[in-house]
Amino acid sequence: MKRILITGGSGMLGKAVVREWTGHAILFPVSSGQLDLRDAAAVGDAVRRLAPSVILHTAAYTNVDGAEAAPEEAAAVNDRGTAHLAVAAAACGATLVYVSTDYVFDGTKGAPYVEDDPCRPINVYGRTKLAGEGHTRGVPRHLIVRTQGLFGRDGKSFVASILAAADAGRAISVVDDVTTGVTYAADLARALRRLVEVEAEGTFHACNVGPVVWNEFARAILSEAGRDDVPVARTSSAASGRAARRPAWSYLDTSRYSAAVGEPLPPWRDALRRHLRDVLPRPAGA
Repeated sequence: MKRILITGGSGMLGKAVVREWTGHAILFPVSSGQLDLRDAAAVGDAVRRLAPSVILHTAAYTNVDGAEAAPEEAAAVNDRGTAHLAVAAAACGATLVYVSTDYVFDGTKGAPYVEDDPCRPINVYGRTKLAGEGHTRGVPRHLIVRTQGLFGRDGKSFVASILAAADAGRAISVVDDVTTGVTYAADLARALRRLVEVEAEGTFHACNVGPVVWNEFARAILSEAGRDDVPVARTSSAASGRAARRPAWSYLDTSRYSAAVGEPLPPWRDALRRHLRDVLPRPAGA
């Protein structure tokens, strides 16, 4: 069995990875409290002690707007923290699997982004994640998996925020000028396992199939949750007041992933339905 070190083991994706891999590998999930990626010596010691064959690097500084005010904090984890893991992975011969983002692109292409498109991040978060990609490519055996719009059972997500606002009776206003893709954490965890199992290397895009506008996604969440009565106002990115710019059109082409494993990830609406069945209370008698 493979020995797999999972950074960010207490996060949304990390927990999904643990659920997906249980029974298929010897797992060592670690949280930021257990392993500080900013500490090069601690990272090196942990990797030498655990001797993983694969390092699944799901940990990241993910506060996109917060990164604009705290670029050093974001870089310490996404850039230098990944560099520390890359050095340790290379030293022990492990495969480093790095989870990256669509925010490495500027959103001006107007068509799905393929893995070899030029990267031009327009916010601090995207720049720090792109730096992490560079460190990962220095590891002889590596895999970079870009994803987007992650939602799942554990932690914060757009889906959870929309449902919480509806339950609280708060007004909901969502941008209608940003097209993206979305990804169910359980599906991404399975995609990571399949890529590792086929010994894929290089860069891949993995998200649920189909581009979607954020406003449309919010409406779909409420509809699938049986809350069609909740209105969703339209707003623009300029009026939203967010600190970080977002790519206006950043849906990822996943053809390379499909070719590697033999099938694409499920459509985003199917993924949303499965997620809501998992997290919403079941009706009495169901």
